[in-house]
Parts: sequence; structure tokens; C-alpha cells
Amino acid sequence: MKMKIIFLMLIATLFSACSSLRVSSDYDTKFDMKTLKQFHIIHSNAKDTLTINRIDDAITKELNAKGYKAVAKNEADFLVYYHIDVKNKTQVLTDYQTIGMYPYRYGGMMVPTTRTYNYDEGKLIVDMVDPKDNNIIYRLSVKDELKTFDTPQKRTKYINKVIKALLKDFPQKKL
Repeated sequence: MKMKIIFLMLIATLFSACSSLRVSSDYDTKFDMKTLKQFHIIHSNAKDTLTINRIDDAITKELNAKGYKAVAKNEADFLVYYHIDVKNKTQVLTDYQTIGMYPYRYGGMMVPTTRTYNYDEGKLIVDMVDPKDNNIIYRLSVKDELKTFDTPQKRTKYINKVIKALLKDFPQKKL
């Protein structure tokens, strides 16, 4: 029974580790989101035009699905600015291995084994800005370990997934 509980905990940990997307949001509670109808996207610091185009398309698709319309900058009720940042991260992992008489392990001892794991973490920050006073009315951010993709289609699919998760809680336009 004890072994079964340990096995179930291990499986739960593995499945929870599969999704590394971390999304957060913040917004101005005094701003009336019901007044928003039209948007315009402005990317700030991105230099990779392939990624920029994929992010622009994904944001436009998700906001259109929520009832908002993409327009020229001077017609927009809100501006969508986004910023991309990539940092190299290191994770230190320690686990314990039993050293003893195989297969019995009686009289053995637990030895800590420390490993380091280096990876790149990408962060996307999306700010919804009121063009009248340039105040941020809604901020969304997502972090994830950057992955390598074999095809442009897989990159596009991943970016669409990230943007969908990012905009999940952004208010649906009331019709």
C-alpha cells in the first residue's frame, strides 16, 4: 500500500511538471472594460520578425474571438503593447540514490546526488493601454521554458497555445 501511494505521488508530480506555462495578470479596477471595442497592436522590443508576426496573428485571433476588432492606431479604444525577454536560468536538483546490495538494498545508504539544469526562460508581457492617457489598464504576462521546434507550424501552434492561455481571463466583449 505504501509503495502504491509513493507511485501515485510520483505520477502526479510528473504530470504537474509537464505544463511549465506560468500566467499572471493585473488590471485597473477603476477602468470600465465595457467601453473597449477596438484595438491596435504595437510590439516594443522584438527583433525576430517571424516571431513578431506569429504573436501579432495569435493576439489578433484571440481578441477577435472575444469580440474585439483590430483597427488603425488612431481609431483604437486600447493599444496592445508587448515585450519579449529571454534569460538563461539554472535549476539545481538534488535527489537521493540508494547504494547497497542489489536487489535487496539492506544495509545500504542514501547518497545525495546534485545536478544542475541550464535552460532559457522566455517571458512575454502584454500591456493593454488607454490611448487617451497612456495608462496601463490590463497587464498580462507569461513565462515558459523555451523549447526547440522542428517546423514553423509547430512554432506557430505553440505561440497560439501560449497566447490563448495568456488571454484566457481577459474580458469577453459584451455584445
